Amino acid sequence: MKSSAAFALGLWTGAVVVAALWVHRSGDVERLPAPVAPEMTIQLSQQADKIRELELENARLTTEAERLKQTAAELTSNFVARASVRRIPFQRPSAAADAAVEDWIEQAVATGDKDALPRLEEAALQNDEHALEALARLSDRDAGAALTRAWNSGQLSFINKVRAARYLGETLEVTTQAETLLRALFDDPVADVRLLFAAVDGIANPRSPSGPVLPVPGASRVEADYAQRVKLLDAARATTADDRLRAHEEQARDELMGRWAEAEPAAQ
Repeated sequence: MKSSAAFALGLWTGAVVVAALWVHRSGDVERLPAPVAPEMTIQLSQQADKIRELELENARLTTEAERLKQTAAELTSNFVARASVRRIPFQRPSAAADAAVEDWIEQAVATGDKDALPRLEEAALQNDEHALEALARLSDRDAGAALTRAWNSGQLSFINKVRAARYLGETLEVTTQAETLLRALFDDPVADVRLLFAAVDGIANPRSPSGPVLPVPGASRVEADYAQRVKLLDAARATTADDRLRAHEEQARDELMGRWAEAEPAAQ
C-alpha cells in the first residue's frame, strides 16, 4: 500500500511540474494571450488536494511501517531472551529407577504397611499406576480412604481414573464410600462409558479371599458380599441406555452369579 501511494504521489507531482514548466516557457502569466481557463484552475486545485491526501497517507504508512519494525524488534529481543533461559530437559527415568520405585511399592504391599499409605497416595496423585493399585490392595487398612481421595482428587489421568473405577468395584466390601461413588457414577448422564465398563468389571471381580484376586498377605479376611454386588449391578442396568454397556452388565452379572455359586460351598 505504501508503494502505491508513493507512485501516485509521484504522478501527481509530475503533472504539477509539467504545468509549471509550461507556464515558465510561455512567459509570465500576465503576458499570456488569455487568462488560465477555469477548468484548468479547477483541475489544478483538485490535483493539489489529491497530492495533500496522498502525502498524508504516505506519512501514515511510514509511521505504521516504523511501528511494525519496532514491534518486530521487540518480539525478536524477547524471543532471544527467553531462549537464553536455561531449560532442564525432560529425562525419562531409567529402567533401574523404575525398578527402584516399584520395589518400595511392592514392599509396602507385601508387608501390608499402613504407614506407607500417605506416600502411596502422593505417588498415585502423580499418576503412578503402581501406587494407585497399591492403594486398592491396601484398602482394608484405611477403609479405602486413600483410594477414595484419589478418585475425588481430579488429579488422576483418564486412564488412571478408569483403573480407579475398577478398583472401587473390586474393593466394594472394604472401601466405605465405594457403593455411593459407584451409584453416583452410574447415575451420571454424562459419565464416560469407559468408566462405567471398568466399574462393572470391578463389581464382577471381588478383591477378597473368595474372589479371583487375593488381597495382600496378612489382610483381614473379608468375604465378598455377592448380594450387594448383584444389587448394584441391577441398579446400574436400570439406568443404562447404551446397548453395548447393557450387554456387558448382563454378562458381568452372569459371571458374578457363577462365582457366587462357587463360593457358597466354601462359605458353608
